[in-house]
Amino acid sequence: ALDAVAIAAAAGRVVRAALLSEFFFTSSTVRVWPGRVDLVTGIKTWRPTGIFVSVDGLRSRVDLAAEPLTFRLSGVDSDLITIAKNSADEVKNNPCNVYLQFFNEDWSTLGDAVLVKSAIMDQLTYRAVGPTQREIMLTAEGIFVARNYAPYAFYTDRDQTSRFPADRGVELMGSLVYKTVTWPDFCP
Repeated sequence: ALDAVAIAAAAGRVVRAALLSEFFFTSSTVRVWPGRVDLVTGIKTWRPTGIFVSVDGLRSRVDLAAEPLTFRLSGVDSDLITIAKNSADEVKNNPCNVYLQFFNEDWSTLGDAVLVKSAIMDQLTYRAVGPTQREIMLTAEGIFVARNYAPYAFYTDRDQTSRFPADRGVELMGSLVYKTVTWPDFCP
C-alpha cells in the first residue's frame, strides 16, 4: 500500500487519506468511513457516516502505555443507534480496528488500507444533537491493556467458577496449601 502511495507522490499526483473504522459488535460487523458514498476495498464495504467528529488516542507512546481510544461519530444511521441502545451486550470486550486508506485525487483507492490501531471496545453511548441528528461515543482500550494481569488469572475456585460456572476443577485448591499429595499412589 505504501509503495503505491510513494509512487503517486513521487509522480507529483495528489494523494488523499481517510481513516476507516471497523467494529466487531456481537450482532454484526460495522465498517464506517467519513465519506458520503459506500467505499469498497477488496472484500470489505465501508458505510459512509458523513462526518467523523473525532478519533482520539491514535498516537503511539514511547513508554508503551495502553492508550485509550475514543470514537465520536455523528450522522449515524438507525442501525448504530440500535446497537448503542443494546451496548452492554454488543460492545464489551469485542475488537475494533482503525485503518488508514490512501486515495488518488478522484478518491479511488490507492493500495490497501494500513492497520493503524487495534483495540478492545469498552463502552458505547449515544446522544441527540438537535431534533434529527444523533452522535455516538465509543471508548476502547488498547490490546495491551491487560498485559500486567496474571496470564491465567488466579488459580482460585472463585476465579474459575466466574469463567466456567460448571467447572469444579480447582474447588479444593485452598485445602491443598502446605499439603503433600502423593500421586499416583503405587503402594497397595
